This record gives sequence, structure tokens and C-alpha cells, in this order.
Amino acid sequence: MKTIFTLFALVIALNVTATGSGQPAPKEVLDEYIETCKEYALEDGVTAERLEVYMLECVNEDLEANDYQRIDKIDD
Repeated sequence: MKTIFTLFALVIALNVTATGSGQPAPKEVLDEYIETCKEYALEDGVTAERLEVYMLECVNEDLEANDYQRIDKIDD
């Protein structure tokens, strides 16, 4: 029983670490994600009124997938 509890505690600790907010992305990485998302937006035919929301969601998905912190807005 003690072993099961220890394993359970270890799994929880690793899960919390793995889903942490990470570090801010370096500017070069962020710029790369922005360019990639611009290409996706063109391919997906995103309208001008939806573009800002689309871009922010796309960039944040890439950031989270690579364990970087999310951003609140994309600077021009």
C-alpha cells in the first residue's frame, strides 16, 4: 500500500511539473510561431475580423505545446 501511495504521489508531482507555465518564449521563437500562424490563417481563409483572435489562439497553442508561457496579445 505504501508503494502505491508513493507512486501516486510521484505521478501527481510529475504531472504538475509537466503542465507548469514554463518560461517566456525567446523573441525568435515567438516570431517563428507568428509567421507560421499567419501562413495557417491564409490557408484557412481566416477573415480580417477574425484574424486577431485566430492568431492569438494559434500562437498560444504552439507556445503551450512547447512548454512556453502564453501571451495576452501579439505586438505588431
